[in-house]
Amino acid sequence: MTARNIIESLEKLIKLHKSFNQLAIRKTAILKANDTEAITALLISEQKHIKAISQDG
Repeated sequence: MTARNIIESLEKLIKLHKSFNQLAIRKTAILKANDTEAITALLISEQKHIKAISQDG
């Protein structure tokens, strides 16, 4: 693996982790609002992020 490939992979992981962090912030607000429909949708989105991070990691 070249240095460029490593840098690209790290940049992608950083992007995914930042997005995942934004989901966590939204999750806090949703939990405080007790919005069960929104939490279900958010959990699905979280699973997609986890899968993407796991594949790149």
